[in-house]
Amino acid sequence: ARAWWLFKAMGHNNVAVLNGGLPEWIQSGYKTEAKKESQFSKGNFEAHYQSKFMKFFDDVKQASLSKSHTIMDARSQARFKSLVSEPREGLRSGTIPNSVNLPFEDLLEGNVLKPRNVIEAKFLKMVQKETPIIFSCGSGITACVLALGAEISGYKNIAVYDG
Repeated sequence: ARAWWLFKAMGHNNVAVLNGGLPEWIQSGYKTEAKKESQFSKGNFEAHYQSKFMKFFDDVKQASLSKSHTIMDARSQARFKSLVSEPREGLRSGTIPNSVNLPFEDLLEGNVLKPRNVIEAKFLKMVQKETPIIFSCGSGITACVLALGAEISGYKNIAVYDG
């Protein structure tokens, strides 16, 4: 989901996510092959930063104060409520004021996303489709899982705080 989001943020919209990733591909019995050295010609992609997809500290601070966006935290409930220490050294515990919690794991069954209608129902319990959303998690990695779920569910005004 993180690679998908970064491609979108750089203006490349023709990108998809393999649901379940390589583990699900292998478990489903699809073929894989050993790495081979290949010669590829240089592509012609030019990145064009799409600022609407990324939010930074000042953006999040303003959104928190003004309540202009729903700030949705992808961490576990225990991390969100500061009941456990953050796993990365130097990362402070705590919650962005006025944020809500939807653990990214709640969108998954094993490695695979839950059905669209289940994911959409989870989002609709927390935020209406027209409300702008900023996803956070501490590093911006698992926040992208929520961004993917939101986009699949039809949300349009979504961004990731890249912590």
